Amino acid sequence: MSGRWFGSGWAREGAVTPWEPRGMVRALLAEIGGGASAMDHRQTLINLADAWARHDGVTHWAISMRLTSKGDFFKRLIDGKDCHTATAHRVIEKFAARWPADLPWPSGVPRPARKDTAA
Repeated sequence: MSGRWFGSGWAREGAVTPWEPRGMVRALLAEIGGGASAMDHRQTLINLADAWARHDGVTHWAISMRLTSKGDFFKRLIDGKDCHTATAHRVIEKFAARWPADLPWPSGVPRPARKDTAA
């Protein structure tokens, strides 16, 4: 039997496990991007940041501060690092909610539905 031990149980090789960060990121990013690889989704987040930064005449650091309150979020993605699934989900939702009205959303990138903000 091919597989690996993951702290609390055995999983077959290639299985997406909830406690494996790469598996969680793959699952989330498949939900927002139609099943592409984590690398493709990381690039999608970077492309969204770059498009918005060019539009506003700022750097990706400024966009990172607006969305995550950390200036290095997109630098880390550019450098090949990953992020937690919940963080990726929050960032894509913040992109959708705060995207400039006069900037078209990039084609080929699924836009999450805006959440009702009425409390």
